[in-house]
Amino acid sequence: MNIPQIANPFIQEEGTIYWLGLHIVPVNVGPEAGWKTSLDHWNDDAAYYYTDWNELVDPITGESLDMAFVITIPEPATLLLLAVAALAWRRTRR
Repeated sequence: MNIPQIANPFIQEEGTIYWLGLHIVPVNVGPEAGWKTSLDHWNDDAAYYYTDWNELVDPITGESLDMAFVITIPEPATLLLLAVAALAWRRTRR
């Protein structure tokens, strides 16, 4: 999802690693949020806090879970392709 108009966006610095923290308050019984794991592990594992920090592991296999992700800037060729597609779409709408 891309949100183009954020009042106070967080500006990232290239080469810096950031941690994303979530605080979820369940309203109903049952799953309220989810996150996909990856087979491409990088740098560190997921953790959760309940009186202390704990490594997040798969409840069946006991393997450590990696929920890392990367936010990338599209290649210039991709941006050009999107611009051409937008112009073509706009012409068909006239």
